[in-house]
Amino acid sequence: MLYYDANKLALKEIQNNVTDYIIIDLICERIKIFVFSFDEKEIWMCKNMPLIDTWKQWMNHSEYNIKKIRDIDTIQLAQDYEEDICKFVKELLKIYPHARIIYNSVRMADYYLDKNRKVKKFNEDGYQTVIPYNNPVYGNLMIKRAERCILQELCENLNYYEEKGIHIIPFPRYTLASETHHFGLHPLHFYESYYWYAAQALQIILESKDKLEEIKLLQILRNYQEECNKHLLEERLEKEAGGI
Repeated sequence: MLYYDANKLALKEIQNNVTDYIIIDLICERIKIFVFSFDEKEIWMCKNMPLIDTWKQWMNHSEYNIKKIRDIDTIQLAQDYEEDICKFVKELLKIYPHARIIYNSVRMADYYLDKNRKVKKFNEDGYQTVIPYNNPVYGNLMIKRAERCILQELCENLNYYEEKGIHIIPFPRYTLASETHHFGLHPLHFYESYYWYAAQALQIILESKDKLEEIKLLQILRNYQEECNKHLLEERLEKEAGGI
């Protein structure tokens, strides 16, 4: 992953390994860009945990002549960022037609179920997200910004509702994270019911023969999942509404 990011080979790798469909999400768009020099060459990469962990190893090898330059919040790159998304979409559409692209809309959870199945809220009575891009408020702001850009490009010439348009898995409101998640507690490590929902949504997309029917079924599924999520959150939301 780090190799493809550093050398900007993701699209080339996709082109060399074309599948029936491609599923994309934008959860990493909340993360800052890390700029450093490697043997005097400037490299821009997504500042995710694999990079941070590997960075510590790289710094122990002085022969690499690695120097950190700066962190950049993508909000600082507004125009360039939008232009880059436009370029990415244009290249992606050379590989996959609209009808073979599935966009999984994802948000960071504000609440989570702890080990005792008690609902807690990140950064209030629950886990404190120290790193800004792990904070649901900041993270979701950045994800929504990226989503607005990419959907504008993907739907510019072919509307989502058209038969040959892209497919979108909507994100259910009130989705919770889980402290017992296999990879640990994080606003993007969801309670198990979300993964059931995502699998059902994918099945609808793959099996549907009519686009409007697909959208209708996805909305029914989303409504059902939101009601299930809301039931888990009900007591907590009532307390907050009542100012308790």
